[in-house]
Amino acid sequence: MRNHLPIIVSIWILIGSVFCIWSCVNSIGEEEDEKTDTVIPGNIPIKISAKTLHSQIYRKDCDDAIGLYVLISPTTLDKERYIENRQFKCKASGFVTEEEVYYPAEKNKCDFISYYPYQQTGITAGEQKINISIRTDQNSATNYNRSDFMTAQANNISAVKKNIELHHTHRLCQLTIRIKPTNEYDINILKKSNPVIRINQVFTQATYDFDKNEISSLGQLQNVIPNGEWNIDNNTLTGKKSILIPQTIPAGNEILTLSIDSKKYECRLKENYELESGTACELTLRYDPVLGINGITAEINDWKEGNKSEITPTEKEEKTGILISDFDFEQSSVYSIISEGKIVAEVCREYLSSPEIQTQAVVIYPAKDGVNDWLKGIVLQIINDDRKIHGGKAIWDKKTNTLNYVPGNLAPILSFYIASDLSIEFSKPAEPLLLSIRKKVLTDIRKDETCIYPIVKIGTQYWMRENLKTVFYNDNQKITAKTTSNYSKSSAGYFKEKTYLFYNKAAVTSGKLAPKGWKIADNKVWQLLKSYIKEDGSVLKGHKLWKKSEYTASDLTEFNAIPTGIFTKEKGADSSIYAFAGEYAIYWNMGNDQKTLAEKSILLRYDSDQTAEANHSDFCGYSVRCVLENSE
Repeated sequence: MRNHLPIIVSIWILIGSVFCIWSCVNSIGEEEDEKTDTVIPGNIPIKISAKTLHSQIYRKDCDDAIGLYVLISPTTLDKERYIENRQFKCKASGFVTEEEVYYPAEKNKCDFISYYPYQQTGITAGEQKINISIRTDQNSATNYNRSDFMTAQANNISAVKKNIELHHTHRLCQLTIRIKPTNEYDINILKKSNPVIRINQVFTQATYDFDKNEISSLGQLQNVIPNGEWNIDNNTLTGKKSILIPQTIPAGNEILTLSIDSKKYECRLKENYELESGTACELTLRYDPVLGINGITAEINDWKEGNKSEITPTEKEEKTGILISDFDFEQSSVYSIISEGKIVAEVCREYLSSPEIQTQAVVIYPAKDGVNDWLKGIVLQIINDDRKIHGGKAIWDKKTNTLNYVPGNLAPILSFYIASDLSIEFSKPAEPLLLSIRKKVLTDIRKDETCIYPIVKIGTQYWMRENLKTVFYNDNQKITAKTTSNYSKSSAGYFKEKTYLFYNKAAVTSGKLAPKGWKIADNKVWQLLKSYIKEDGSVLKGHKLWKKSEYTASDLTEFNAIPTGIFTKEKGADSSIYAFAGEYAIYWNMGNDQKTLAEKSILLRYDSDQTAEANHSDFCGYSVRCVLENSE
């Protein structure tokens, strides 16, 4: 027994050691598991996933990317940002960043805000808006994809090791174009002719507000070439599509130009057509080989119900030579000259005022990329003058709104051509451009109201040729109509007398009255105008409705000021009254910005040729004239 005791003790020691080792190993494993499950803020890298977006844009050698902002909840974008516009590139494995970024060290929850496509400038500090644009030639997949602005947001995210899934939403509009021939026409022949589509003069730039999820500040009208190749589906050509900024296509605008078998067709809509954010729109053109395009059907797919409309396009009238008699100037004093969808010149009937000349004339200005060359105006005709004094030069100083006029020595010019180098010629050049003309008007669409204003050029300023006549602000909110039952001198609103609208001080200083891209004329604008016309108010006065006096209205500028009268304080009462019809036209005059007024308003009187001044108060209702921004 004594001999076996040491052996038994040794066995128990060995068993105890094994148990101890097993326990220690097991304990170590538990500690490691605990470390694996425990999130230590500040050490966890941020990883994202955007599977739907990735499947749409990824290609071999893809260099697309998204931008990511991370905020500490509940901070907003215009405040402090934890991560600023981090670029995540689109790779085969997903969206990755070159350097890892980590969740905050504190146990804060985060908000993720992402957008596509990535911009180096991103969202300006202190703001919640980003400038966006589409590509004008979307024929390539890259340009098409990079036109498709999308955003995603995920809120109240705690530090985790797994990917954060970001679901991106389309913020622009997809327009698909289809061509459906008549039943007796062979669709294969139509496809072989390879119809060419161009989308005309749509806004290509805008601003997106991440807080309101709204698009505003539309700008830069340009033509757009759609993406895709024609395919045959159910006896219809399909496959052409484009990404567009959400906007309203005004009734009558040539939204599409279609070229088939050396013929061009213009496609105009009879009603306003809405391209809404997040919708996929479809235009179906019905083609007859004899009549050409005999109809268009506009639909919205099931993303969102929208407008449906039909139009009957006509064969596009283009010619190499333009006659001066082609311009009637009734609906506008300004015309654009178009070639291949681009503005190549502008023709104006305008008032020329300089030491050498004070009269009306028809002037043409060459244009490149839609911008007039103010140093190369050519006087085609001086109105009502048959002498050989035409063909002179109109050279403008845009800063001072002054004219340097060089007299001509030609008979009245009856027609013109534009050569391939965009020069203006009076005899047919070797390579003349095909031209069409389009009157330049302001189409102002607010809610269910559409106002169309003719435009006039005075000096280097572009003015509305009529008074403002809207009952909506430019954010589509209704303006209050002022009546005896709801009168308040301090609240914003408008007065109405016959067809004339008069706005009070509060409405005018709201900053929301002028059409987008335009502004209520301010003191600087008025002073430049007064200087150009040498304070002669007669050239601003329209021919109608002025009370008879020794002072006649010539309206040489075609400003067309009408003596609508005004609303002013009623004597002995705390209210406004309509007065001075046929005698006065008074216009609001803005100060340093669109929310402040100048000390005096602008007054035209029946018994004077001066451009005078008038006082204003909260009781006043005056007319509004707007001028194109940056045209003064």
